[in-house]
Amino acid sequence: MALWQVDFFVLPKDTFEALSLESYSSTDEDICFDDSIFWERKKIPLHFFNSIANFLPITKSWHEDLTIFGSLESNCFEVLCEKNIAVSVSFRIDHTSNYEPILIALIQFFIMKDLIVLNANLRQIVLNFEIFKSEIESSPRVERYRTLSNQ
Repeated sequence: MALWQVDFFVLPKDTFEALSLESYSSTDEDICFDDSIFWERKKIPLHFFNSIANFLPITKSWHEDLTIFGSLESNCFEVLCEKNIAVSVSFRIDHTSNYEPILIALIQFFIMKDLIVLNANLRQIVLNFEIFKSEIESSPRVERYRTLSNQ
C-alpha cells in the first residue's frame, strides 16, 4: 500500500448486515482485517467480477490465487480466491491519478452487485460519488502524502 493509494474493503451486503463488525472496530489505518468470514458464506465465483476488466484491465499477479484488475502501483481491484471462489476483495484508489471515472464505474458495480464498501477504519462508505471522493480526499494517507510532498 503506497502513500498515494487509499484502501477499501468490499463485502457482500447481506453478510455484512448479518454479522457484527464490533470486534473489528479500530482507528488504525493499517488494520489487519479478515474479510473472509463475510465472503465464505456467499461462495461467489471469480467470474462475478469480470465486468471490472472493462475499466481496470486484468494484470499479471504475483500469486495464482490473486486476480488483479488495474495496476498495483495505481488504481487496482483485487480478488483473492480459494478454488476459484472469492475469499477476500479490496481495492485501492490512487488519489494522484484521474481516478474519478474508475470510482464512478466501481460505485455502479457495487450497487448492481449488492456490495458494500468499508474504509480502512472499517466504516461503511455511502455509495455516492461525492461522498466517496470526500472520503478519499480526507483520508489520513492523503493528508500524509500532501504533507510529505510539500517539504
